[in-house]
Amino acid sequence: MEENTSDVIKIEAYHGTAEAYKDSILRERKMKKSSREDDWAGTGIYYFVDEKEEDLIKKCVLWALNIKRYKTAAVVKNVIEIDRDKILNLKDKAQQDMFQNYRQILYDRANQCAIKSGRKLSEKYRDMRKLDCLTTNIVCGKYGFDLVKRDAYINFYRTMPDNREYPRSDIPNATIINLRDESYITEWGECDAK
Repeated sequence: MEENTSDVIKIEAYHGTAEAYKDSILRERKMKKSSREDDWAGTGIYYFVDEKEEDLIKKCVLWALNIKRYKTAAVVKNVIEIDRDKILNLKDKAQQDMFQNYRQILYDRANQCAIKSGRKLSEKYRDMRKLDCLTTNIVCGKYGFDLVKRDAYINFYRTMPDNREYPRSDIPNATIINLRDESYITEWGECDAK
């Protein structure tokens, strides 16, 4: 859920993790940032948002058990308060257009360098997810965005034995955020993951 108080946005965000990690996360009030080069929305801490709590908890549990392959699942709930101008909202058409312009510029520059040097274009510019992640990190750095919001498709069942061939979809099934700076977290809690 998202609340608007002037230019400050309050977001209830849900993070799936292992039961073994939950207590230390809540005690230390710190989560490990993802820094894969093919993350959905750049480097940071990922959450599910914008649905009923029971649906968000279900997605967190599926994420923890089927994607991360933890033996047990836990759900950490954070409240994030952040200025609107610190959010890269990739659900917004104007921000999508700005993102795509930067993405095209990055690709064109890398492609021209590869052509001039006679080398093959690096995989990070040929792979959709890697180029999106790189673009997100660059745009966030340039404009000072500390949170990225977007819709995504997550194949929650792909690691299950009967679903290994289930293809990904271009139709999103989740709204996710990536928090790049933990200082915006104002509340820490947990949800019953059962």
